[in-house]
Amino acid sequence: MGARRFYPSITIALGVRFDDSLHYIRSQSKTPSTEVARRQAPFSFQAQQQSRLDSIPSVEPLFVSSGNSDPLTWLVNQVARSGNLTKPGFRDAGTFRIDLGYHDLPIDPRLVKASQVRIFAGCVRAEDFAAGVTEVIPVGQGRSVRRSVIQGIGTDGRSDTNLLALWGSVDNFGPVRFSDNPTLTISGRDLRGIFISSPMRRGQLAKLDLTRPIDEVVKELISRHPLAGQMGIRVRADEWPNGEVPSPGAQGNLTAVHLGPNKKGTTGPPPALMESKLNWWQAVCQYCWLVGAVPYFSGIDLIIRPAQSLYDLRNLDPFDPAARRPFLRSRVGTNGLPSGVRQLIYGHNVSEITFDRKLQGPDRPKVIEVVALDTSGSARGQGKLLRAFWPPDLAKQLKKLHATKESPSGQLAEDEVQRIPVQGVRSQAQLEQMARAIFETTARFEVEGTFETPDLASYTREDGNDDPDMLRLQVGDPLEISVAAEKLGARGASESPIASDLTALQGLGFDEAVDTVAQQVGDQNFARAIVATSRGLVVETESTYRCSEVEIDWGLEKTRVKGKFHNYIEARYGSQDKPTAPGKETRSSAVQVPRKSVLDADFDE
Repeated sequence: MGARRFYPSITIALGVRFDDSLHYIRSQSKTPSTEVARRQAPFSFQAQQQSRLDSIPSVEPLFVSSGNSDPLTWLVNQVARSGNLTKPGFRDAGTFRIDLGYHDLPIDPRLVKASQVRIFAGCVRAEDFAAGVTEVIPVGQGRSVRRSVIQGIGTDGRSDTNLLALWGSVDNFGPVRFSDNPTLTISGRDLRGIFISSPMRRGQLAKLDLTRPIDEVVKELISRHPLAGQMGIRVRADEWPNGEVPSPGAQGNLTAVHLGPNKKGTTGPPPALMESKLNWWQAVCQYCWLVGAVPYFSGIDLIIRPAQSLYDLRNLDPFDPAARRPFLRSRVGTNGLPSGVRQLIYGHNVSEITFDRKLQGPDRPKVIEVVALDTSGSARGQGKLLRAFWPPDLAKQLKKLHATKESPSGQLAEDEVQRIPVQGVRSQAQLEQMARAIFETTARFEVEGTFETPDLASYTREDGNDDPDMLRLQVGDPLEISVAAEKLGARGASESPIASDLTALQGLGFDEAVDTVAQQVGDQNFARAIVATSRGLVVETESTYRCSEVEIDWGLEKTRVKGKFHNYIEARYGSQDKPTAPGKETRSSAVQVPRKSVLDADFDE
């Protein structure tokens, strides 16, 4: 596959709220007609008074009301000179930095009171790029567009979800760098930054009704935030056990300490954190954690999903069936079969790749043990210790723990168990959901790596400009990563001959290649490991990873996508949950038949 040429287009929609307390100096306008109309006889008293009045400037409000419910003034489909955006994870706020030409937005940053940004990323066809250099298409109301620039905001004012890369709030409007090409820099975070920067006000959690489903609890909570009025909450009931969205404090799940003496469901702060130490995002995450859920933003909507559905890649787009994820059309992989996973191949469409495996330390996968004390008994000494483990198969080894590290027999070591205490939970099922959610979100970092690619489309035999899927890459998406052995390059004079010799040995059988390599390395097992690795013959090793961070850099010279990935949890920890019975009532914004994970053919969790 030859080098592909891309025509990227990154545009922004900038919403600005100006300081409506500002005024401007309005001097009396003078025209020939007004001068003749009010001209008096020379040296008259009225002429002298009028001259004095004309010299006094008036002060009027600088900004006028638009009459819309949206207090922001929007400037859409603007082309940024350069920029950067990152998507670090579900719970962390993504960041962005945008460099605009100051000639395109020549305003004083001191006039801005607040600001929002929507960043759109895509590619245009070669013929559209060429036409956009010279052609301008009018779209009405004095506006015009170029075919070489993607239109993230349509004429109806709606955002194109397939192009939307990030929706965030501006933290810093500026600085302005004055030079031959003045530049205005805007930086900030995605919408999670609004909640992270907002300390929880006293009394906000005291009246929450925790007996309601988690989406209603979170909706009630964020409705009290002054900047969350336009945010929506989206959830699918058919992703949860028995088709019911759970409650963080359903009757029977929390003790009387947290439900209150009247058992009505009003509660204090969530476990482990006091109200004075919380911010709004921590409160949302804590309540979702009680039901084993993960909250994250998609556009302006806050989505709440169970951790097992999110990390098992089930229902990849349950809330927007029109979204092009991962591909616009069906793709054919390197094996000639249809593929639903992005393929990154070093030597074809990846310029740099790294791998790192943790053998010791805190990043190794652990058994999660969640412990709670049931204090609902009325008699003294009747407290009951509840324990839940995940994964359940490895938890059975807890009875045989003797070593301090992993033993050659494969038994689990004592320090491989991470114990997490919680307060107020007395439901065994809820504890298991919490243990699984913690395991799903923390035990995936045994194998990590990074990649960088200038190609804006993953491996495909088609024109990448038609479907730049790498610009839509999200945290949690699967990546199939491999290395083209023939692209490793010729060795230098001081480099080991093994890699180049492996290319020459591709025509030999496995045993013959092992014998040849063993003569160089001096050990049969090392030779078998080298040959099996070069040919991808090890059954248990995985080639599919989970994206854990995405970064997009763009500028005048090039656009590139960088990211981090880590392993899926090895599928040796128990049976697959049975699917829920159909016909359950669901609350969702887009009805879609649940589909199996794209990895179910390879992994059977």
